[in-house]
Order: sequence, then C-alpha cells, then structure tokens
Amino acid sequence: MISPVVLATPWYSDASSLFWATLVLVVISIAIVLFTVLIWRSGAIRNCLLCSIISHTRLLTAPKTMNELEVHYRGERLTSPYVTAIELTNIGKSAIPSVSFDRGRGAGLELAVPILEVLAVEHKPLSAPKPAISADGTKLILEPELIVRSETITFSVLTEGAVENIDLTFNPLGDVDIKIRDRVVWQKQRNRQYALIAACIAVIGLATGAFVSLHLAPPEAISMGPTTAERAYKSGVPTFAEYSNKSEPGAIIRFEQEVEVSCKVYDPSLPSIDLGGYWYRIASAPWDNSYYAPAGLFWNGRLTRHYDPRVPNCFKHKE
Repeated sequence: MISPVVLATPWYSDASSLFWATLVLVVISIAIVLFTVLIWRSGAIRNCLLCSIISHTRLLTAPKTMNELEVHYRGERLTSPYVTAIELTNIGKSAIPSVSFDRGRGAGLELAVPILEVLAVEHKPLSAPKPAISADGTKLILEPELIVRSETITFSVLTEGAVENIDLTFNPLGDVDIKIRDRVVWQKQRNRQYALIAACIAVIGLATGAFVSLHLAPPEAISMGPTTAERAYKSGVPTFAEYSNKSEPGAIIRFEQEVEVSCKVYDPSLPSIDLGGYWYRIASAPWDNSYYAPAGLFWNGRLTRHYDPRVPNCFKHKE
C-alpha cells in the first residue's frame, strides 16, 4: 500500500553532497560580493564633481531676411548670442573644503566660445556658502569655496556662439575628480549600477536563505512524495538516526508492525548488516523521517527480497 505524504530525505542527506553544496554557495557568494564591490567602486568616488550642460538657448532666432533685427550687449552687436546653463554637482561622498584648491587657484572650464558675462549663479542647499564663478575669455573659473556634499551649483552664461562641449583645462583639487558628462546619461548609468548592486545582494540573500532553510528544515517539510507501508518480519528491528555508523538508536520496530517508509538508502559498508546494504527511512511516528532501519528485516512483499522496489531512493546511489 502506497500513501501520499511528505517525503523524507533531502538532497543534502549525504555528507559529501552537503560539503560540495556549501563550497559552491561560498564561492558564488564571494564572487558576487567582489563583483558588487567593483560595481560600487566604479560608480562611487569619494570626492567627485559632475559638470554638465543642462540647456543652451539662442537669443536671435529670426530669419536671415530680417536684417534690421539685432541683439546688442553693452553697446556691441552680437551675431550668435547664446545663454547656456551649466550645472556643477558634488556627487562624491564628502564635502570639498576651500583649502583643497591648490594655492588658492580655481578650476578652469574651457567653453571654446567668447564668454560675455556670467548672468546668474544659483546653488542648493542655500545653507552652503555662495559659490564664486568668474569668466576669463573663453574660460570659466570656479573660485575656491566650500562645496558641501550633494551641493548643486547652476550658473548661466552669455556667450557669442553655441557651447558644444566643456573641457577641463585645470584641476587644482588634487584627489577630487571633475567629470564632464551629460547629467542624464550619468544618472542612467548610476541607476544601472545601483540596480546591479541590489540584484547581487538579492541573489546572495535568496541563495543563503534557500540554503539555510533547506539545511535547517525538518526532513518531513522538505519535499512531497509517496510513502510505502512495510511490515517487519523479525522481532525487534533496530532503528538509527545515522545509519552509516549505527549511532543514535531509536525505538524498536516490533514483529509484524506496519510502518510507513519514505525512501531507501544504499550503504553496504556495515559488515554486520549482511542484508543487501539497503536502509529504509521510517516516516511513521515516532521516527518521523529521522531514523533508518535495515530494509532486509521487512517482508518487502516476500522474504527473499532485500528491499521493496516500490520504495524510491532517498538520493542517487549505485544499485
């Protein structure tokens, strides 16, 4: 008689399998941790400023046929006037003090077009010192001043010609990296890095949780499968929690007592058990899938059998 109940032996019931499974989990976890650290270090620099062009607007957009329409600034006629907004953000892990500017010299940003004037300078948070930006020909100068963590500085400049790119001409900040990049592109890259880090952490958590839950779960809660009813033909069938060395003896199975068997294990290493080398895992109480009994001491359909072929294997083994 076969009745469906909770199955017995997990895949790690053999010590070798458990050892290799643990080793593989450790190696995978270390690899994921190293990968996560590399991702984090590639995107998280302790001191870093991000410089981006966030907008540029041409002031004279009238058709060329309208020759009478002109733009003048301080008495000078402008042929291609632009207002460009540039953003400088401290994306590093700490504030940048004013003393970090070597010899009090400012950072130079080359716009490659004549800068007529710095029109406005805004910054957040307002509690931070007001930054100082000056112009020198085609170059902007970020003057020495404290730049707090996560501070954003936005300055608008009037130029004769469109600002296509910004080049860093001088960095007096030493260990502070100044990145010239598109803010949107940089933000997307950082979001991908954070997503990868989160995915790596999730994989480690899931793998560890699955391994621990399998390792600590009671045998009867591991997987579902059938059990087979077997009757003892010998009086006083012994049971052991560890069949390989016959340790931790359990309750004796009486003559003709019927018990539910979850699966069978093949281990002929015990010379005293000369009954084919098979062991049954006993699902019935009080053994509860935690004790084994020699399969050859049951009727197994008929006495000549060393085990009942209806009973599944607990894990892979040679017949």
